[in-house]
Amino acid sequence: MGNAVLWDQLVSLLARITGGRAPRRVISFALVGLSGTVVHASLFLILRAWGWSFLHSQSVAVAAGASSNYWVNNRLTVRSRRLRGRALFLGLIKFLLVCSPGLMANILVSTATYANTSRQGLGLGALVAGIVVDFIWKYTASSRFVWKTLD
Repeated sequence: MGNAVLWDQLVSLLARITGGRAPRRVISFALVGLSGTVVHASLFLILRAWGWSFLHSQSVAVAAGASSNYWVNNRLTVRSRRLRGRALFLGLIKFLLVCSPGLMANILVSTATYANTSRQGLGLGALVAGIVVDFIWKYTASSRFVWKTLD
């Protein structure tokens, strides 16, 4: 079985578990978001371990996680409208621009959360707060303006 078939089976299973309340594209986008969260959190932790500030680590990690989400969504979630060649790279720029309000909200919410909680440790709770805010914007805006779909 190809990756696309396995992906569809996983999304279908989760759609069934939710009783159809969550559209398949939302489920797929959320799963991709989890993979982007792994990229985001991993890079964030590496940069923090290297002594980078919370804000700088979070800013770079947000951009890396968003870029990762774009590539995977283009390959799996919206493969019927998959962008290729020059359009693929223009789509990345468009995706980052369209998602920039969510990305900025992510950075602002996580930085404010970090500043208003214990400045001890790495700030993973603040990281999650920003990611949750970002997800809603990213799904809606990219579905509408990058791949021109919306469930």
